[in-house]
Amino acid sequence: GGNAIDAAVATALALGISDPGGSGLGGMTYMLISFADGGAVAIDGSTPAPLASDPQKLLALKEAEQPFGYAAVSVPTTLATLEHARVRFGTMELSRLLAPAIEIAEDGYRLSPNSIAWARGYLDEILASRYMRFLVLDEGARLGQPGQLFCRPDLLETYRQIASHGPEIFYRGAIADRIAADMAENGGFLRKGDLALYRAAEMRPIHARYRDAEIIAFPPPGGGPEVVAALKILGNFPGSTLAEPTVERLHLLIEAYRIANADNQRSVMGTGRYPIGSLAFLSDEHARQRADLVAPGRAIPESELHISAGISVMGEFTTHLSVADRHGNVVSMTQTLCRQY
Repeated sequence: GGNAIDAAVATALALGISDPGGSGLGGMTYMLISFADGGAVAIDGSTPAPLASDPQKLLALKEAEQPFGYAAVSVPTTLATLEHARVRFGTMELSRLLAPAIEIAEDGYRLSPNSIAWARGYLDEILASRYMRFLVLDEGARLGQPGQLFCRPDLLETYRQIASHGPEIFYRGAIADRIAADMAENGGFLRKGDLALYRAAEMRPIHARYRDAEIIAFPPPGGGPEVVAALKILGNFPGSTLAEPTVERLHLLIEAYRIANADNQRSVMGTGRYPIGSLAFLSDEHARQRADLVAPGRAIPESELHISAGISVMGEFTTHLSVADRHGNVVSMTQTLCRQY
């Protein structure tokens, strides 16, 4: 009875229960919507640093390669972003979209090999947390088994409160009070004022073409520029070559993305011929010049790519989903629990 936006919101909320390693209320969300009438919008749910953040302490965590724990927590934006999309473009009430997630939290979901592998990869951090160990591990000590039923009673109660009182309770009400108190007690920088101030923002997507296809991509700070840049580079090679599952095709895909990634890094850092944030590297002429770097049988040296040192990359804590409805609306969405800084 709803549209693609409703379906995306409901799916995202359900994954927050059953995919705790990749998404959830504590994370951030980017949503790209292409409407049946030809319009498009990007909803930016970037997570800002708390106002009281200590840059030196965060830098020390980064240099120690330990960007975890209370001090590393930024403002959670997923719920606000989903609610922004629902109010602006959806058709259904939030309580109804929360219903599948609430059912999963109450009745449980089956542990997958992927979720167990995630917990194993971060076992030390999980064990170090008095709360997380009982949230993720069987009886607070053991990794579960594939197929084991896992319930989320605490998150169930949180979702029920949001269903009854709306996102207001999470950002300005009782849940916000609990978050702020927990952060203050354990050395985190996040406060209730940070939660109350947050608003998701609408942005204009990047529009481009790849051969006969129209491309709609998420603008900075999302990864759309890299996608567009890689496609423009690939547009300089025969489509017949890219259509066949050969080593040559794979080589072109890898090198096009390496170039696009390097150019986007330089744009982010403001190095090279373009100022910071410039999307001039998305021009057709630039793509033709960069395509000349690709040669059979060799990897492009990093010196030719002009890769900047010290660029952080997004971690594995990410979920992507796409939804299309019968009307022609399409949603492409990325949720993550890890923000580079």
